[in-house]
Amino acid sequence: MKETLVTKNRILAAVAVLALSTLSPRVWADQVHVVQFNISGLQSGPSNLLAPKGRPARDSGEPVNQMQALVDDAVFGPLSISGGALSFVTPNPTSVVDFPPGYFNYFASGGGTLALTGSVLGLPDDSLLMTATFAPAIPPPFPSTTSVFVDPTTGLIDFSGLLNIISVNPMLLSDLGAGDVSYQGFGTVAVTRSLNTDTGSLGTVTGITALLIVTPEPGTAFLSGTALLGIVAGWRRGSRTRARIPPDR
Repeated sequence: MKETLVTKNRILAAVAVLALSTLSPRVWADQVHVVQFNISGLQSGPSNLLAPKGRPARDSGEPVNQMQALVDDAVFGPLSISGGALSFVTPNPTSVVDFPPGYFNYFASGGGTLALTGSVLGLPDDSLLMTATFAPAIPPPFPSTTSVFVDPTTGLIDFSGLLNIISVNPMLLSDLGAGDVSYQGFGTVAVTRSLNTDTGSLGTVTGITALLIVTPEPGTAFLSGTALLGIVAGWRRGSRTRARIPPDR
């Protein structure tokens, strides 16, 4: 499962680079910079991840313990995150679809909250590393950017969504050589709780990828970010469809 998550994050990174490579030479001349974070965690045993039918999905204190950062061509890490924790709450679902023996909750309205805390690169314990909201639905053919599948018979909860990055700790950016920047931030989050058939216990895998597009022109950042969201949404929707073929929402 962990290998699958790492593969998903690598695919997202490749898609991001492809999207940025399609920008005009003028944009590149304006010194567009890319900062990417790949964050992961693994937990055995009980999890706080919840996704009741027809209700918001939520998680609190989900462990994350590793981060890799890329600033343009420079690679930092993998770096250990001490006391890393992911917490989030989605808005209410906009639609619910039965898919026996489970169900899907779809979240198309955007909103909610997400926060990542921990200590890395010398930051104090419990530092706020990142905040985000869930991205709203993109016009067709990408009607839903966040969803969760729940199978009560096995304990499976498979949550993933697109994010609007609201803030990244400025000290963290400065330590990575990308301080004092203006950016548009987008990303993905995936949290999957499933049964380990070997041990008979539940385990949770967490992955976050955040991409900051840094440019001196806010309008350029918005346009490139919008295009990136559309491409990533298409990748995510296709990946999930191949995995479980849910009804469209």
